[in-house]
Amino acid sequence: QSGCVGVGVRRRRELLERVLPKIGYPVGLLVMAVALLPLYLIFLGNGWTYVAIQVGFFGPLIALAFLVWRGASIFGLDSPSRAALERFVVKIPGVGAIALDLAAGKAFGILGLLLEAGVSLSESLPLVAKVSRWKTLSRGFSAIEPRIRAGKSLAEPLEADPVFRTRPAWITRVVVGEKAGTLDR
Repeated sequence: QSGCVGVGVRRRRELLERVLPKIGYPVGLLVMAVALLPLYLIFLGNGWTYVAIQVGFFGPLIALAFLVWRGASIFGLDSPSRAALERFVVKIPGVGAIALDLAAGKAFGILGLLLEAGVSLSESLPLVAKVSRWKTLSRGFSAIEPRIRAGKSLAEPLEADPVFRTRPAWITRVVVGEKAGTLDR
């Protein structure tokens, strides 16, 4: 077993000997850029300009990294801040529509998988509501389920729900799927 460890250490050393010379130049450039730019700005008396540049560049990246790291605890599915975050994201031009479409696409995809597996529509909707990551979509799917049990088609409650009513393309796809008998696809 010690021979295997020796081979692993030797292999690691060989890889480092090959990689270090190749990354030396880019790392050197990065160090010079980080070290020389502030010196230049400080000697010119513009030290705060450098600070503003760094904050403007690294601030959003650090905030994004923090949200990825701690976002689930801050914006949990049951927290009031989650609904506020969703409303904020939906209002961002372009990005909001894409984010909502992606979330709905995942939810409808899961609904299709459940239907294809033979789970009834009325049993599938509560499951989709549980796994939907967007609170507004989850509430929408939960509100649809009682109407389905009352004997309505899926398209009718979708048209009545305010979340889905804003996306007529979703409703059109559901209507076509219901009429063609391919709702699971």
